[in-house]
Amino acid sequence: MKKYSIIGAGNYLSDIFDIVHANDGKVMEICHNAPDSDSDRSIKTKQRIDLLGYEVRYYRSLDEFVPLEGYEYIMGLARPSKYKLVATIKDRFEINFCQLIHPKAHVGSNVHIGEGVIVAPGVVIAPNAHIGDFSIINRVASIGHESRVGKYSNIGPAATIAGSSNIGNNCIISMGVSILDQINVGKWSVIGAGAVVTKDLPDRVVALGIPAKVTRKNEDSTEHHHT
Repeated sequence: MKKYSIIGAGNYLSDIFDIVHANDGKVMEICHNAPDSDSDRSIKTKQRIDLLGYEVRYYRSLDEFVPLEGYEYIMGLARPSKYKLVATIKDRFEINFCQLIHPKAHVGSNVHIGEGVIVAPGVVIAPNAHIGDFSIINRVASIGHESRVGKYSNIGPAATIAGSSNIGNNCIISMGVSILDQINVGKWSVIGAGAVVTKDLPDRVVALGIPAKVTRKNEDSTEHHHT
């Protein structure tokens, strides 16, 4: 049985639990190191832990965290800004993050899966695709042949990225988005749920609709200088 330690806890935590268990693993500890959601519709981290039905060590911050031999480490945050936490961890501790791939995902030949990537059930990744470090490919998403997903990006449930497309670093591709062949989406861009992307999108924008149109700059990216 593999032993897993999760660093950073957000709304994606329950999905991570599911993928860990599908790989015959067990969550041994969680280092929260993030604020709980303020939404009344989102359960708190400790409630999620209680639903596991077994004991898990819980640390509030990295100041309490000590790496242990024999553990696999998972980045638990989903948003692109998690790069800051990754950088802090890499600076303070000599650990690497594991890939976490659900056994019911299909990964084609010659696919590159980077450090810390999470791949959910029902995902299809076609041959020769490239999935950058610390990206998340959510449930039933499809990544086309020779396509590239940049580092720290989040591909939402049932999103479809057709062949030979490029998704920049730190992007959010929301649920049900369709991106046509040979499209380039710039870094730090956000595509709203259900949009259909028919032409290239620049860096740091929000795009919505069918066909997708830029509605504004991605203001959440202005505080970040990470590329």
